[in-house]
Amino acid sequence: MNFKTTYVLFGTLLIVIAIFGLTQMRGVKGDDTYVFPTMHERGKEVTQKKITKVEIAPKDGPKLIFERASDEAPWKLVSPYTTRVDNFQVNNLVDSIIRLRREDVSDTLVRNLAHHGLEPPKTVVTLHQGTEKEWKLNLGDATIGSGRSQIQYVSCSDRPGEPLAVRKQELDAAAKSAKDFRDKGLLLESSLNALTVGLNDGKLEVSLVKSEEPGKDNAWQFTKPAYGEADYHGDQQQMPPPGVPTTRVGSVRDLLTIIEQLKVAYNPEQKTDDFVAENVSDKDLAEKYGLAKGKPATLRVEIKSRTGSLLGGDKKADPVVDALLIGKKVPGETKAAAKKDEPKKDEPKKDDKKDEAKKDEPKKDDKKDEPKKDDKAADEEQYYVRLESDNNVARLPAKSIKPLLDVLTNTTVLRNKDLVQFDNGKVDAIDVQNAGGEVKLRKLGEPAKWKLLDGDKFRDVDQSSVTKLLNVLTTKRQVRDFPSKDDKELGLADSKNEIKIWLDGIKDKKDDKTAPKLDKESIKLVFGAKNNELVYIKRQLGKDTLNVAGPEGLLDRVTDGKLAYLDKTLPLFKPDDEVVKVVLTQPDGIFELEREKKDDKVTWTLKKPADQAGRTADRAKIEQIVDMLRNLHTDKLISEKAGDPELNGYRLSPPDYQAVLTLKKGDKTEDRTFLFGRETDKKDGRYAKQGERDLVFLVRPEVVEPLKVKDLANMEIFSLDPKKIKEIKLSGWIAAEKRLTTLPLEYKEPKEGEPKTWDIKEADKKNWQGFNLDAAKVAALAQELSKLSATRFLVFKAGPKPEYKLDEKSRELEIEITLEGEKEPKTLTLGALVGEGDAKGYAAQSNTLKGDVFLLPEQRFEKLIKDGSKYFSK
Repeated sequence: MNFKTTYVLFGTLLIVIAIFGLTQMRGVKGDDTYVFPTMHERGKEVTQKKITKVEIAPKDGPKLIFERASDEAPWKLVSPYTTRVDNFQVNNLVDSIIRLRREDVSDTLVRNLAHHGLEPPKTVVTLHQGTEKEWKLNLGDATIGSGRSQIQYVSCSDRPGEPLAVRKQELDAAAKSAKDFRDKGLLLESSLNALTVGLNDGKLEVSLVKSEEPGKDNAWQFTKPAYGEADYHGDQQQMPPPGVPTTRVGSVRDLLTIIEQLKVAYNPEQKTDDFVAENVSDKDLAEKYGLAKGKPATLRVEIKSRTGSLLGGDKKADPVVDALLIGKKVPGETKAAAKKDEPKKDEPKKDDKKDEAKKDEPKKDDKKDEPKKDDKAADEEQYYVRLESDNNVARLPAKSIKPLLDVLTNTTVLRNKDLVQFDNGKVDAIDVQNAGGEVKLRKLGEPAKWKLLDGDKFRDVDQSSVTKLLNVLTTKRQVRDFPSKDDKELGLADSKNEIKIWLDGIKDKKDDKTAPKLDKESIKLVFGAKNNELVYIKRQLGKDTLNVAGPEGLLDRVTDGKLAYLDKTLPLFKPDDEVVKVVLTQPDGIFELEREKKDDKVTWTLKKPADQAGRTADRAKIEQIVDMLRNLHTDKLISEKAGDPELNGYRLSPPDYQAVLTLKKGDKTEDRTFLFGRETDKKDGRYAKQGERDLVFLVRPEVVEPLKVKDLANMEIFSLDPKKIKEIKLSGWIAAEKRLTTLPLEYKEPKEGEPKTWDIKEADKKNWQGFNLDAAKVAALAQELSKLSATRFLVFKAGPKPEYKLDEKSRELEIEITLEGEKEPKTLTLGALVGEGDAKGYAAQSNTLKGDVFLLPEQRFEKLIKDGSKYFSK
């Protein structure tokens, strides 16, 4: 670096220091790009929260003064009248002035205040920081234009006598009127901020308070009338969608939402202004508008709430209390009435002649149209309103007030419709009492389980039954009404039906051997008379007593005896218990079957009925019966010990169906008997009993379906290896061929080295010259015959009846099947088409089941029989 460069740099530094010194001498501190540099001095920055007073003084018009008690308190307009304002708008104006920056317009800026309309200024805005500091901003002329291109000329207390240029849109709020700043909402910034709410029309009064207890979010309580808990959510658990108005009160949340939505209509561009008058005298408030303090003509709505936009408001700030007074209806014609005769714009003129012709015709929709006009007029009706904290009158639509008035005449909509609400995990003792006695349930042991105290002994309990009881009682919104009649009229005075519930009532829950001592119950429900599918209930929560009406199904929970709670597990048999014998008794007879196991192959053999003795049974059907009995369960116990009259009534003595299983346990056997009676009157269950026990219970109606089986014999006719079938001979077809026809077929090699296929036997080919055999159809028949099963057996051992037409002269078809290595063929004879119950098919017999006649499906053999030999031709 040479000396010349050093001198240049040193000279530049001196110039910067000189400029800085001059700036300090002129009194400008902080960032000079801001209009108010003193607000941005390092360590002394001024924020919006530090401003406690704002004055807007236009040259032509009243001065607006806004004040607030602290940085957390809401702004209020105190001049030219006192009222609430929109905090956001005032804060936004303050923020805009604090952040206001100079614009470089040196080509148009003249150092002459008067030249830019700043001497005197058109408007003066003053910001106060307590009584310590203030900043003045003078507004002068503005350039032509719009948006960010428009310039506003200003001067300020930080730069006396110096005109500055700023963007005009940053200061648009300074040109607003008092009404522009007013809070269009009246009582609630947010429904979530409310702590109390009260409605009073001079005759009726409703007031509610929000619980501040930890864990009780949105829990509201009536203070007038003394109705106890209020219903916050109502039918809708979710908040209504944003922007959708609430028009009907069905809960506390609805009520608060409607109050939050009470807003004064004000839009200068649309010439809408429902702000009526300011600084009204007490006399005019009372006489002209019906808005006397504490005694409005229509309704007083009082709200205590927290301020701030936080969820639920600012809990550090003191709550505020204010009331909305609703006075007289606004007199004069409504907007609807004033406009109803005005022609609609751009509406085509009606055809006069057409109208004249229709003048005398009856108007079908006259009655229908009139209410529409009235409804429209009613929609335009308005009430005078004001806040009790100021003397400024506004208007609100009558339709927004009506839901509040409706609440006073129907407070039931706000009442809590829950019968009881508690933490099920804290319930450890329940007493259910009815005319039949008392059920005592206690939750004891480790882990804790419900037990039934029967005398001085504990019995096992069906845990799900107790859970169901508690869930039924705590189901939301079960209360249908709050009857005003006395206990005697409601059948509650002498009722023996009641449920007592203790929450954490047992001190030593580990002791499950002795009956625990209990203090007074936490909840008591007394059930009275039934009326129109409802039951009256007296609810006692500590000292609070309330009569309600709930669904009559609740009465079932208290009239159930101990059988409803006892363990419903049936002593059945284990999966590995070997069943060796089954005896089924049904209206059609008795089946007796025995199980045999040979070479790991299990078979069941019929012993009864006599005509089926020795036949192999259908293993799948037997196993279905055994599995059903092994998994038998009940949802309801009927009687611990029923006498003969009851058993006869249930048709359990004798039973409709009975199953006896013989279990093999080591070298011993043991019988298990199951009895099934009639269905219940409602057809929702079937009475049942185990032969070794006195207990009567219900099972599902369909449980006995496997026991209704008519055939247990194995339906299999043939079980052959289709690859070993070497010949098939079909004889018959008298009806189809008009003569006895025989088609002999064999499975052979057509030529040496070629694959085997079905063909007419070589010795008979000359009788079938020109017949083009479809070998694939023969192969399909062979495959089906190899695994042939019957639909039903018609006769066992006794041979065919004449109507089955299975004799040589009248039979439809006989099929002989010859297997490799066997001389005697197996035969299948098909006779008449018969119906048996819900089954229809061909009566058939086989030499493999001598004396038996069975049914084969019609659809499988119909075409084979009716087409004759042509069935096999290509």
